[in-house]
Amino acid sequence: MLDQLVQPDTRLFAVEGRDFAYLPARNALFEIDAEDRIAIEAARGNARPADAIPVPAPAAPARPVLSLTLMVVQECNLACLYCYGGEGEYKNRGRMSVETALASVDHLFDRAGNAPEVSITFFGGEPLLNWPVVEAVVGHARAREAETGIRVGFSMTCNGTLLDAAKSDFLVANRVSVLISIDGDAAAHDGNRPQKGGRGSHAQIVSKTEPLRNARKLSARATVTPNNAAIDRQVDHLLKLGFRGVAFSPALDMMTPEAFAELDAAYDRLIDRFAGLVEAGQFAQAARLRNIYALLERIHSGRRKTHFCGAGTNMMAVDKDGEFYPCHRFVGDKRFVLGGLGRGEEKRAAFIAESAIDARDHCGQCWARNLCGGGCHHENVASNGTLALPNADYCRSTRSQLDRLLKVYAAMTPAQREDLFPA
Repeated sequence: MLDQLVQPDTRLFAVEGRDFAYLPARNALFEIDAEDRIAIEAARGNARPADAIPVPAPAAPARPVLSLTLMVVQECNLACLYCYGGEGEYKNRGRMSVETALASVDHLFDRAGNAPEVSITFFGGEPLLNWPVVEAVVGHARAREAETGIRVGFSMTCNGTLLDAAKSDFLVANRVSVLISIDGDAAAHDGNRPQKGGRGSHAQIVSKTEPLRNARKLSARATVTPNNAAIDRQVDHLLKLGFRGVAFSPALDMMTPEAFAELDAAYDRLIDRFAGLVEAGQFAQAARLRNIYALLERIHSGRRKTHFCGAGTNMMAVDKDGEFYPCHRFVGDKRFVLGGLGRGEEKRAAFIAESAIDARDHCGQCWARNLCGGGCHHENVASNGTLALPNADYCRSTRSQLDRLLKVYAAMTPAQREDLFPA
């Protein structure tokens, strides 16, 4: 095994007097003794990138798309400062018809093969603006579930301003997992996500989501800008409101070097908090810090991350007219149309090959590549005009986070890992 650890990008570190080696090519963490560490450090000075353990490139898609994001409406009632969809319109304002929505559901089920489960996400714009289509999709998908034996799961990302008792009851009854876009407290959120006309939206969201928050039925997602870069304070606010968990992601095109420094410091504080919760045996509370939990789960899984996410590989987005895209973020950019209803998925294989981490020369010798996956495909295009080159600030920040989290994971006992990541 020692010879496999002699690689140019093997990550060596110590935690509480114990030595560890992280092997990127296998996404594997090993505890080593002092003699092994000395041997690795001495030998890898002569190692070349060509010595890295060969890993086969991902094949053309052998598995079907099992998750669809339906852009049920390309309109929105908010005017978020960072919206990549042009106020939710994606260069093509309008609403998906019932016919297009149901045909999309049929496309998903008809190509699912022997898969036990598929999933459908309602997105926009603001999906609650086209509620009749949401209801129709759920009813049709349930009928296809009964017909095929393939289970269907539902999720929705919305801003919460249009929730009411009837919609809330429907979502709960049909087990639709709802993610609310909310950026923190009133000052932080209203600075990022005003209504059209300029008024804040925080108070309305808090009021409209109260019943589902009290029932612990909602999770939250925050977008980080210079306005709320001390994100740990905003995470605290959202958890106190009763959201089941909180995830966050920076709007890279708005982030300044100063904002990134503030975000990195906030992330360090959240990692400290997570480690403290694990040490105290509060595993459910730790798991509510979704970003940290997800990265640690990648370390725990031992799986290589061949792509940043499922965009194009096992999921697609369908725009209001039935065009297929890798994910919701690409909708409206005709360079990334993968196919469409009645045409199939003719360009999906090419996108999968181009977006693979092994196709990115920039990532080739980064020790974090198989935990990171090479950055959000859309953010890469927005930042650098290509799928292959991640945003430099994203890379630096992600490596810093993963460096700390490898040490947090290494410090956990086997029992703690088992409680945090139950089989």
